[in-house]
Formats: sequence, C-alpha cells, structure tokens
Amino acid sequence: ASLEKVFGSDIKFLLLNTWTDQQNANNSGKEYGIFDGTGLKLGSMNVNTGSWSDDGTGETYLSTNIGFNAIDANGDWQWLGGSWKNYDSNGGLRDSGSNTRTTQLVADLIADKEVSSELAATWSVDIKSVVVEEGSNLWTDPQGKQQTSTFTRYFADDEYGNDKFVGGTDTQDGVTRTVDANWNQLGQPSVDTGNLLTIGAKAYTETYGNAATVLKLLGGSST
Repeated sequence: ASLEKVFGSDIKFLLLNTWTDQQNANNSGKEYGIFDGTGLKLGSMNVNTGSWSDDGTGETYLSTNIGFNAIDANGDWQWLGGSWKNYDSNGGLRDSGSNTRTTQLVADLIADKEVSSELAATWSVDIKSVVVEEGSNLWTDPQGKQQTSTFTRYFADDEYGNDKFVGGTDTQDGVTRTVDANWNQLGQPSVDTGNLLTIGAKAYTETYGNAATVLKLLGGSST
C-alpha cells in the first residue's frame, strides 16, 4: 500500500528527532511526523541505519530499516509496515524486503478477485473484514543468483479481539501456493504463464531434439 493510499495525497513530513550511537557511528536514526494539510498528525516514519556481523563468516553488513505507523480513530498507534535492506562491505545488496498491513472488507477482496475463491470459501460468514499483510523478499543465494518471493497473509479477529491467521499465499520462482488457516494447501499451485516460453519456441527446439515429437503427441503447434 502506498503512503498516498494510506494517508491521502495532501501529506507533509516534519523531522522530529535524530540520534546517533556514540559508540558506533553506523547506528543512527531519524523520526518524521506525518501530517495532513491542516496540521493534524496522521502517523510517523522512522528511518534507522545500523551495522551487524555474521558470526559464521565474520562479514559486516550495513542495514537500513524504514517503518511506518498510523494513529487510529481511538488515538492508538497502528503499525502499517516498512522495508529493510542489508549491504555487504563492498556495497553489494545481500537481501531486502518490505511488508504492509491494511484492513480491507472481505466483500471488496472477493469482488476485486484479490483473494482466491477457494480460500474465501473457508472463511466464516461472520468475518466481514480482514487485516491483509503483504510483503516481498529478495536475497542472493550461495551461487550468486538473486531470488525473490512474495507473500500475502490474512488475519481476522479471534474471540478476544486478537489477530488470528486465516490463510494466505506464497509465491516463489513464479509458483503461487495458497494455504488455509491451518497451513493446508488449497488446490494445486498456480503459475503465471504470461512470460513462459512454449515448447515450440526456438530456445527449446535448439536444446531438445524431441520438441517436435512432444508437440505432435500433445496436439500442439510450433508457433
């Protein structure tokens, strides 16, 4: 969710506080207040930088963390999400991620097809709204290849008003899996085929000599 979606288009930022660790100059932070056009405080943004060491490799990493909070109608603070990045000593990106939390009506999620029908069917009719937590992660594997994953988690109030996990989705390597409240997989994993090559594509034909035979057996076309 963008800041504009959460706070509106007419938002202002004011630097409220800064700090630096006297023992480690890599550790510092800034706090910004978020206000609307009338001067009403809507929330805050915290930007923190720091360093940490991997006990296994001895490598030192520099990290940046950004967090957002909002003030609800009751004057209570609500965490909205944030992002983080870790860099190695050479400035290379080790990993990064982000997540957001918003409250949405179940009817809207279903109408906009933002939640799978299989998952929505597992929810009680008493669940009218859910907290939607969305996030993404990027990291470099031991072979030096960057990997990405995304997730969506849904939470509803339990009998005590606390968040209760009611299902979600995970996507990695282009494959999306949907699970219910007990982490049981629902249906078969799905793949976005928009960027996938057909078996008759040149890249396949040059690599696999039997591509034409497979196409014939499957009744496909090489075009």
